[in-house]
Amino acid sequence: MARTNQFYLMRISKLGELTTNGILEAISNPPSFEVGKYAWTIDKPLVGEIESDGYRTTYCGGHLIKYDREAIVEVVDEKKKKVVLKPEPNLQMASSQFSYLPEYQTILFRKVWNHIHEDTFERRFQRLIRLYHSDFFVDLDLNDIASGEKFHIELGKLTSVSSIRAKVHPPNPLYHRYWKGLSDYLRNRNAQTIEVIEHAAREGQLESSITTAAQSIQNTRPADSVVDAAVMMAADGYGAATVTGKSKKSTVTISTSDSSTILHLPSDVSVSDLSLQALRISENIQTERGLEH
Repeated sequence: MARTNQFYLMRISKLGELTTNGILEAISNPPSFEVGKYAWTIDKPLVGEIESDGYRTTYCGGHLIKYDREAIVEVVDEKKKKVVLKPEPNLQMASSQFSYLPEYQTILFRKVWNHIHEDTFERRFQRLIRLYHSDFFVDLDLNDIASGEKFHIELGKLTSVSSIRAKVHPPNPLYHRYWKGLSDYLRNRNAQTIEVIEHAAREGQLESSITTAAQSIQNTRPADSVVDAAVMMAADGYGAATVTGKSKKSTVTISTSDSSTILHLPSDVSVSDLSLQALRISENIQTERGLEH
């Protein structure tokens, strides 16, 4: 049985003039680039369709490759009975398979210990997409889709809130009724990003209903404030947020980045099978949270 690895599910926010087709083109025709000692590209890019419970959708994926263009390896010289050094150009160091679902703007990828951690994958994937478009008015963010159970439970334990910080982007293609008002506001303002910060007055607490709202993932009541809406929008993968408050007389900080949606799958899972897993979990998140198109 193949050993398992952690696979992270994230939401992609397209910024600037970046389009879905722009992401698909970059994955299908990937550039190569260097960061420090190593080079990066995508191996075996492919576009296909998958089906789950009779529903079909498109996926695009491949393997994010880390390699050494000037590698030196040790080999055995059998005649001389000793180990010698030999150049091995473009030696592959690590490979992380991934799948991108345009319909949900989600990406599921493998964490490779000591080589491609989740933040490394984010930065290299962003760099590759921007480089393909010559860094010309395009950008993107990869944001955690906070695990609904973990994030909402921890948030619901707070007895008071003293600080909230959130940075979000207009959602596409899904929305939640709790934060739809903020989504509409961003679109009406033609705003690409909004960042909100609130701190309670000294020794006080914020008048926020976020802890109550968090007790129901499918809460359909509109948010009481822009800030509360931004927290839940971030939790659904359209940004990042942190909430600080009191829980059992201790001050705690809850972050969307600490509640990542993680799957444990075989290390050698194929891109097509990975895509099917991405579809199923993306559909589950949409259903469980009451997200709508």
